[in-house]
Amino acid sequence: MKAVQEGRWGKVQALVYLLTHSFSGRAAAILRVTTNPGANTRGVDGDIWNTPEAKTAAFSRLGHADWLFQIAQGVLCSLSSFDFK
Repeated sequence: MKAVQEGRWGKVQALVYLLTHSFSGRAAAILRVTTNPGANTRGVDGDIWNTPEAKTAAFSRLGHADWLFQIAQGVLCSLSSFDFK
């Protein structure tokens, strides 16, 4: 996410709130995950959302705590690849 790369953590929190509290935000997030080239690989939760039933279950499970955990985990992974000198 561009806001994470720029270190704009207030913007990140605002976007996370919008994604997790709006119907269209959660639907767009699931659509983006299931239509990208890596859609058949397991995610952080270990699930593959390849059936309508799995997508529906994921939609109902998505909440604020899930997104915070996934964003924090992504930030930790991406920081390890930088060379801070």
